[in-house]
Amino acid sequence: MASRPDTSAFCTLEEAGYCLPSLEGRFLITDGRFSSGGSQSNYHSLYDVFIKDLLYEVGTECGIRVVVDRHVADPSRQTQATLRPDFLLWVNDVLFVKGEEESENMSKAINDLTNKLNPWVLGVGKLPYVLCYAAVGPFVNFYAVDPSNNLSVIHSGFNLELQLHRCELIKFSLNIVRLLLTFKHFDCYPTYVPPIGSVKRRNNGVQIFFRHDGITKTVPGANVALLQQVYAALSDCRYTVQGTVSVSGTGVVKVNVSPLCCLARPTNIGSLLLCIRHISLALKTLHRAGFVHRDVRWDNVLLNPRGGRETWILCDFETAAPMNVVDLEYRSAFAHPPELLFKDGVWTAACDFFQLGLMLTQMAWATEHSEVKNLCSHLSRGACNVLDDFVE
Repeated sequence: MASRPDTSAFCTLEEAGYCLPSLEGRFLITDGRFSSGGSQSNYHSLYDVFIKDLLYEVGTECGIRVVVDRHVADPSRQTQATLRPDFLLWVNDVLFVKGEEESENMSKAINDLTNKLNPWVLGVGKLPYVLCYAAVGPFVNFYAVDPSNNLSVIHSGFNLELQLHRCELIKFSLNIVRLLLTFKHFDCYPTYVPPIGSVKRRNNGVQIFFRHDGITKTVPGANVALLQQVYAALSDCRYTVQGTVSVSGTGVVKVNVSPLCCLARPTNIGSLLLCIRHISLALKTLHRAGFVHRDVRWDNVLLNPRGGRETWILCDFETAAPMNVVDLEYRSAFAHPPELLFKDGVWTAACDFFQLGLMLTQMAWATEHSEVKNLCSHLSRGACNVLDDFVE
């Protein structure tokens, strides 16, 4: 008997037979229930066998965290809550495949593929598209929807009344699993899915409402004029969030911030150095405008995978203050240079870079790398001039 093949890199039809003997006999159903004139519920059984069950069982066998369901609200908020797709498949809590099934009208099924989607949610990480299928009776078509909500045909014309087409659909579904494995290999799945539509409350009274395109923060006691100046100074910086500040009739200060990004941390030296470079550029822009951040830490660094390139951005400017401000009362939630405790409490650019250096030291897996070690040594002393060549 042949040994079980390695499914960690790819999956073929032959390999699926080795991996999933329990499914043998289910894929080539010839029962008369599925001949011409069968009910739509019978066709649903076929969709499940050739798409839902196969993707779930092969994907799980290959080590992918796959969840499938039907006719439910999408917790990833990539589809509208009141318009529930007929089929959903999530990987790492992110919607990757959705299906629409109709009894007669293929045009309606195809239109629903995009009509039920929300604006492209950042929770999809680096995934370039969502896969979809539209099905009417025995006919199944596959599509891809990109971030601009454009629908592209991948394959049309599967007829599940034909055994040959069933075999082709098996191979097609296995190729979807191969895509899932490829995206897993290249870290395309997000480590964090923004809770769109929900509110997060902090102990300091700040409330954060997550929108599809950003967040709205309610900030008690905020210095409105200062916040407006800070966000205006950062309006052309691609390595910071963008924000607008307003005050309601009741005096509530709201900050609308965009884009919506993912909480993430670098996982390799290249990403770590790129992240430090981007945050350094953000700080230099802030410092040139005459402000200091005062709370530079990993919780305030976000990953923006939009645009097909890795971009790290700095957020949470509600703690910002004018450069060289004397403030003996404020203490960062993260850490601050020790001289603030023993001298006159002046916040300078070096204070921000000291915190950036502490961020580097928290990445224990990287601290022995020569370039990281050099940066840690200089930044922990607030020696921000070491970054002049690094950020060019």
